[in-house]
Amino acid sequence: SKFNDLKEQPTTLEELKFILQTIQDIKDMSLDVETRIIDIQERYRIMHMHEIEFSPEEWEQQANIRKFWDDLVWESKETDARLITVKKKFTEITNSQIKDFGSGLREFAERFKESGPGAVGGDLEKGLELMKLYREELAKIEAERQDLGAAEKLFDLDITVYPELHSVQKDMKAF
Repeated sequence: SKFNDLKEQPTTLEELKFILQTIQDIKDMSLDVETRIIDIQERYRIMHMHEIEFSPEEWEQQANIRKFWDDLVWESKETDARLITVKKKFTEITNSQIKDFGSGLREFAERFKESGPGAVGGDLEKGLELMKLYREELAKIEAERQDLGAAEKLFDLDITVYPELHSVQKDMKAF
């Protein structure tokens, strides 16, 4: 349950991302849940008014749904506040990962230009072989970029743009 997810103390970046995503999910669904709670409670009020039978447990559940939701929202806010120092630490780690990723990406782009499929001249077999290898490597790079982008979003960092990545992707489409 989301309550249990919020109780975890993260020790890895993945665990922190998971908890922060849970907090974000709660924020994102808040308006919808609030509306549904009002609707559910109004339906039970009307059924009660018209003397429609339902179990005491069911009545108690609908009566407690607001408290349950409010407790979950409170727990998410409390967890978010409790994680401030942890988020700072992982923000620094993420910034370092972004820097390392950018350096690795520049090396990849340089290698692609110098010895990639476009640098083989008329040897089409060699070009096709290199294209396959570079596509596989580019897919891994793109997955890592998406992970870093998600981390930037979770830590409220500016999303980093990688013109080298765009350039290589554009060049690969040309082949």
